[in-house]
Order: sequence, then C-alpha cells, then structure tokens
Amino acid sequence: LFLRVAARNSMSAASAEVRLSVATIGRRLAALERQIGVPLLHRTPRGFILTEQGMALQRRAEASRLAMAEVARFAATLGARRSAPAVRVSATEPVISEILMARLPLLLDKHPDLRLAMRVENAVVSLPLNDADIAIRLVRPQGDSLMAKRLKPLGMGLFGNKTLLDVHDQPDWSTVPIIGYDDTYGPLPELRWLEEAGLTDKVRIRTSSTRGMVNAVAAGAGLAILPRIFAIQHPDVVEVKPRHSRPIADRNIWIVWHRSMTRRPGMRGVITWIETCFRDSAYPSLPSAGNVSSSQ
Repeated sequence: LFLRVAARNSMSAASAEVRLSVATIGRRLAALERQIGVPLLHRTPRGFILTEQGMALQRRAEASRLAMAEVARFAATLGARRSAPAVRVSATEPVISEILMARLPLLLDKHPDLRLAMRVENAVVSLPLNDADIAIRLVRPQGDSLMAKRLKPLGMGLFGNKTLLDVHDQPDWSTVPIIGYDDTYGPLPELRWLEEAGLTDKVRIRTSSTRGMVNAVAAGAGLAILPRIFAIQHPDVVEVKPRHSRPIADRNIWIVWHRSMTRRPGMRGVITWIETCFRDSAYPSLPSAGNVSSSQ
C-alpha cells in the first residue's frame, strides 16, 4: 500500500486500485510508520510526498515487490493442474463490453478449454507486479520485461446529435458545448486537437468515461471526439468534419503482456483474438453532417 500511494501521490488513487477504503489505507500506513519509527509520507495540498526516509524505503521495497511478483508468476507454472488458470485481461469498459465481449465466440470456438477473466479498469495496472496478464493501453509502456504490440488504431471523429446540429445550423456554433476527456489517461491526442482547434475553452463537461460521452452526445448534450465503433451504435449521432482544422488522428491502442508469460497456455490465443477484434472493428462508417468552420 505504501508503494502504491507513493507512486500515485494519492490515497484515493491507491484505494481504487486495491479496492480498499481510504480510511483503511490510512490506518495501515500509520501502523507502518509506527512500526518503523519514522514518518514516510507528508500530506500536501497536491497530495502525498515522500520523506527522505520514505524515498529510501521506496527504492528497496520496489525492487522486492518486483522480485516477489516474478516469484508468483513462476510458482503458478509449478505442479500439476486440472486446468490452466484464467488469462486476466485488463481494459476500459467500452473496450471490453463493445469490442471484446461481442466477439467471444471467435475465441471460445478455437479454445474450448480456455478460461478468461475480463477486468474493467481505467487505472493503469502493473504487469510487472502481476496485476493482470494482458493489458490494453492507450500509451506504449516502457520496460524491458514487457512485450507490446500495436493494435489496429480506432478511427476517431467529432460527433453530435443530428437534431442539435440542425438547431445550431449557423457559421459560429459558439453556444454548442464540448464534452471532453479528463486527465485520467494523460495527454491524449484528442485533447491536443481541441486545443489546436480553439475549442478547449468550450469544454463544459470532462469525464474518463467513453460510454458516458457517447450517451451524452446521443442525448444532445454537445459535441465530442469519439471512437467511431462506439458512436455508430446510435442512429441519431452524426459525424462533423471541421473544414479548417487538421483531421482528427486515429487512436493508437497497444496490447501489452509480460515477457515471462508468453508461453503460458492460452496467452497466444487470447492475444491473437484481441488483434482480430480490433482489426474487425476499427473503421466503421457513420453518416456525416458535412463540413463546419474551424470556429466550431
């Protein structure tokens, strides 16, 4: 728990990762400090920071945690098993529900004995620490122990409800709100596009939920940059193509796994299946509302 709070500078972020309450984490860290006899963390307005003693402990504890995760992976390969353990896949809610779950028969037909655990998580899980076997991420991770492969990118576009667009059929849609991502996923290309198009100040709603953004756009709450595969599910949603702004870049997606897990039963089949799912769903088409000026 100490290492997770130190990495995130936040008890609430650590709480979401380990599914313990902030109060429980606070009590355990206080007990750790009493046991060691020195303060490890200081609370500041911007979160928790490490003391000098905390930084020294973090360096040693991090190495031990990585070593124990490797021991756990190795131990899982020992002994006779009636069935292989489930392959754990970590991804966001829309990726799991809309892209992967809808194509499960492709996997199960080829691998009838495979067991799969699909975990919905917005937070970045640690593969070196054995939090998951496979992760689907928006950014390529760094680390010699990790294997990464870029999936077929998701086609992106600016979308709105066609009724809303009809109401605001004028050169300057200054009254149309923008719905955008928060900083959960870091500096996404969509956020940079909004800034370059002069739309950042019009972002009235921010969220980490792609499904929430799709539903808000479908309800007529505003415009949002969305993956086409999700926007296409709503018949009243159309794509807007800004005339004086650069095209919205496709979203790169990475599938990542730990190098030591490559030969584990079922891993290669799941990786190939995920690649197929993204290849089949990356570029659906949508009705277009036509071109709009860059001021929109």
